[in-house]
Amino acid sequence: MPSSITSDEVNFLVYRYLQESGFLHSSFSLAHESHLFSRLKGDVQVATGALVTLLQKALLYTEVETHFNENGSEKRCHQPFSLLQPHVCQEDNTMQIDDVVENGENNDKPLTLSGHSAEVFLCSWHPSKNIIATGSGDSTSRIWSIDNKYEELSVLKQNEGKEANDMTSLDWSHDGTRLATGSYDGTIKVWSDEGVELHSLRKHNGPVFSLRWNKDSTLLLSGCADKTSIVWDSHSGQIIQTFSNHSGATLDVDWKDTSTFASCSADKSIHVYSIDSTNPKQIFNGHLSEVNTVRWNNDGSLLASCSDDKTAKIWRPENSSCIETFSEHNREIYTLRWSPKDDNIVSTASFDATVKVWDVSTKRCLYTLNSHREPIYSIAYSPDGKYLASGSFDKHLNIWSTKDGKLIKSFLCDGGIFEVSWNAKCNRVAASTSRHTVNIFELGQ
Repeated sequence: MPSSITSDEVNFLVYRYLQESGFLHSSFSLAHESHLFSRLKGDVQVATGALVTLLQKALLYTEVETHFNENGSEKRCHQPFSLLQPHVCQEDNTMQIDDVVENGENNDKPLTLSGHSAEVFLCSWHPSKNIIATGSGDSTSRIWSIDNKYEELSVLKQNEGKEANDMTSLDWSHDGTRLATGSYDGTIKVWSDEGVELHSLRKHNGPVFSLRWNKDSTLLLSGCADKTSIVWDSHSGQIIQTFSNHSGATLDVDWKDTSTFASCSADKSIHVYSIDSTNPKQIFNGHLSEVNTVRWNNDGSLLASCSDDKTAKIWRPENSSCIETFSEHNREIYTLRWSPKDDNIVSTASFDATVKVWDVSTKRCLYTLNSHREPIYSIAYSPDGKYLASGSFDKHLNIWSTKDGKLIKSFLCDGGIFEVSWNAKCNRVAASTSRHTVNIFELGQ
């Protein structure tokens, strides 16, 4: 009986590929616009990398079909097949081989945290203890104790049902007593540092893309694909205020202080709010595409944003327009971070496989860090400000000196990297991967 392929099956394979590649916003849009989960029946089970595997098999079949003659002989063609270009046979006896040289790669083996059964999208060290929280596409977060080996302390189940519910955000409170986790279905849970559930917060109607505790850990801020941000009382779990002025998904949020925060959206705008009013104090316009990340510098004097329009912008709260635009990247800028030791230094990470370090005071790029080969999804400064870690889908975790921009170490991880995180002592750095694991590397001091 001939096989048939439905559009829902194709959409689900593309959806899974987008999730595995870190395109959470795009996967949500596809699922929402195609009504994917309401159309699929039964328990869907798709292996990691299914779309790529099927495409590889299709290319192999096409190659065999093209290169075998009617008499059964095989053409001696060494030209590779491509999904995007027509194939032109090159029948010679030479095969080109690319020599890959891994400059500066460190052969140290990581401590590998195994236990998740799907991609690990999130990882975050506790502010002071030697424990780390992780969040995965298997509908769980986990808390691990890290010594010379590791121990899984708690498995935090976001829901008890069978339906997949990817973890989309997590954040430790500044005092380290609580962990907030957010998921694809809009549920937020607050846990003790020992994994005891304290609150289940259910108001959002889509993926919770961002969770941030304010500086005194009294309030929890959430940003969601349902276009809203919500401020929650961290002790009672009650809603303090709901903010719904964006016309697109809220992609990121960040506190300026204990009562003022910024949100950015797929609607290309940035809003600044005080918790005592649902109307924004300021609206920053200027980006030409969705704004992926917003971050305040340490003293709250500057706000940085980055966008799919390939630019990063710097805003001052008292100004209505941006004071500087950095536009040297040639692809989307996915994330950015301020230096913890210099309020004028900000770093941006792009799908062009580079990290750029900018000095806002001089309006120039100090360094371009360019040893990665695929999109960079995460960067993190060490708490002492001496190092910058970058994680890419090329599986490499790179450690850079902030003093001169030189590559210090390059660690090879199990899979593509979604997030990197430093511990409080600056001697360990973790990377969450597409291969269901978290790799932890030691750095000599």
